[in-house]
Amino acid sequence: MADTNHELSSTKELHERPADAPSEHASESDIVHISPFALLSLMVGISLAAFLVALDRTIVANAIPYITNEFKSPDDAGWYGSAASLESLTTILLLLFFHPSKTNRGQEGSFVTRILRLDLIGNLILTATVVMLLLVLQWGGIEYRWGSSRIIGLLVASGVGFVLFGLWQHKKGAEALTPLSIMANRGVAASIGVMFFLSGAFLVHSYYLPYWFQAVRGRTPVQSGVDLTPYVATSFVFSMIAGIAVNKLGYFTPPTIIGCAIGCVGCGLLTTLHVDTSTATWAGYQVLTSAGMGMAMQQPIIAVQAILEPDLISIGSAIVLFAQGLSGAIFVSVANNVLRNELAQNLVKLRIPNVSGILAAGATDVRELVPQAFRLPLIEAYNDALSKVFIMAIPFCGIALLFALGLPWVSVKKKQAERGGQAVVAMEG
Repeated sequence: MADTNHELSSTKELHERPADAPSEHASESDIVHISPFALLSLMVGISLAAFLVALDRTIVANAIPYITNEFKSPDDAGWYGSAASLESLTTILLLLFFHPSKTNRGQEGSFVTRILRLDLIGNLILTATVVMLLLVLQWGGIEYRWGSSRIIGLLVASGVGFVLFGLWQHKKGAEALTPLSIMANRGVAASIGVMFFLSGAFLVHSYYLPYWFQAVRGRTPVQSGVDLTPYVATSFVFSMIAGIAVNKLGYFTPPTIIGCAIGCVGCGLLTTLHVDTSTATWAGYQVLTSAGMGMAMQQPIIAVQAILEPDLISIGSAIVLFAQGLSGAIFVSVANNVLRNELAQNLVKLRIPNVSGILAAGATDVRELVPQAFRLPLIEAYNDALSKVFIMAIPFCGIALLFALGLPWVSVKKKQAERGGQAVVAMEG
């Protein structure tokens, strides 16, 4: 507890206000009630983001094999996992219009001033860097050799981009897109790590289990959506159970550690899926994996709310959610690259005909592209390639577990009581 107290004190010191600044805890008279338009913009942005996430992880994920089949663009599957544009819209709505307290940063100044405070340069550098990295993951080993000048050039440029982004964030200080002073907090850094890698494992399963159902088991997109129900439903249920447990016990660290550990076991079991795996077996593996991930997935958000001072919570939460979105954009593309390369190698090794046609098609009705005698080898080639994809989720969960061990043991209930008492004192004063 001594380390935790020291950490909390350090975080507070990093963001200490000048002596003549307003009190840290705003009184009732300091609260600014937002306008109806601002409230509507806020609610629309949040609702769109929530709708997109639900759509992305249910309907779109199951439809991607069919979409890639219709448009003959399986190499583009990784791009379908990105929802950055709507997330950016939500962020802009929040930053421009939602200012519940006079002490919040970004309120002072004109509309143009607040636009400039969005760190547009940082956004531009990061967007360009991530796009270059995604192009590497899409083209590497498929369109171009890994040793080609184009791939190497994009890799070097993306590396330089990340360095420039870090330097720019350091220069911007508290007004940066991702303030380094907040990310330097041990608890926040651990929360970012948990969210980044755990989301990567979760999205690998969300996007590529439908491939397994449709290519290996011959299910339709609608049927694969039904087959994925144990994964989605269990995650939702255990997320609620973990939330109730944290609310009762006060500590977010135990469900994070336990959830990541269970998720690791489940990820390992999912790599054993085969052509003749029974329904009870693959459904049970989904339940076990998703139960662990559901327990841990929401805890990083709770962690930053308990660790940071009230005026920094929104920024910390946004950084953690940003890590979640970036994880999906990167790891879904990595998984697609692994699938395409492994599938191509398996098809050549098993001497399956029409290799180019199979690679140009999606997973739906892929069996119709080869003669009857080659259908079982084709299914086995797809199953082996998808097993390699599912293997990726094991180290992701393992790294998330290591970050979870770094989370501080802070009581949410105690922090709420302390803040409530301070608020009462501030109002009486």
